[in-house]
Amino acid sequence: MQRLKSETKEAHQSIERALNLMSPDVSVADYTRYLEAMAAFHLKLEDVYKKFAEASEEYDLNLPEKIKTRSLRKDLEELRRKVRAQDVPDGVLPPVKDFPSLLGILYVLEGSMFGAKVISKHLAACFELKGIRLSFHYLNHYGAQMGAMWKSFSDAVNRYSAGHPEDDQLVIASANRTFRKLESLLAGVDD
Repeated sequence: MQRLKSETKEAHQSIERALNLMSPDVSVADYTRYLEAMAAFHLKLEDVYKKFAEASEEYDLNLPEKIKTRSLRKDLEELRRKVRAQDVPDGVLPPVKDFPSLLGILYVLEGSMFGAKVISKHLAACFELKGIRLSFHYLNHYGAQMGAMWKSFSDAVNRYSAGHPEDDQLVIASANRTFRKLESLLAGVDD
């Protein structure tokens, strides 16, 4: 996991700089665009989960707990918006041709949930000043279980890496592609 973190650090920092959600001037429109982008990504990812169900079980990855579309839909409904799977164009996800590719994507998504807690507090404070109260279902998806969920995911990645060290670079490459894909998606750019 340490190598994965260090070799994706630059891409991670790039997306953090590009994400406008921690700005003191963040708007509900900024937050809505973020939710719509993340919903599109997660909706397409749900189909991918089905392809890797067996490998997921072998490494105790517990993919059903990682499905966040319900939380995203609740947040979007609160904002009177919706995203449907049939409206999401192809190409939203980076290529997912094998299990290491999926692990790289999940590394980015699961890791982002740590920052999500900080973001939700910031947004709540900013929006409250404007008289707006929102629930932040997606940003608080795991709630108090965040630490346990990250540990479980880290353990699964480490188990996979121990048995397949030759795939470490594939996981790293996938995580870097995911950071870049999400950054372009959040910026509204199709790469």
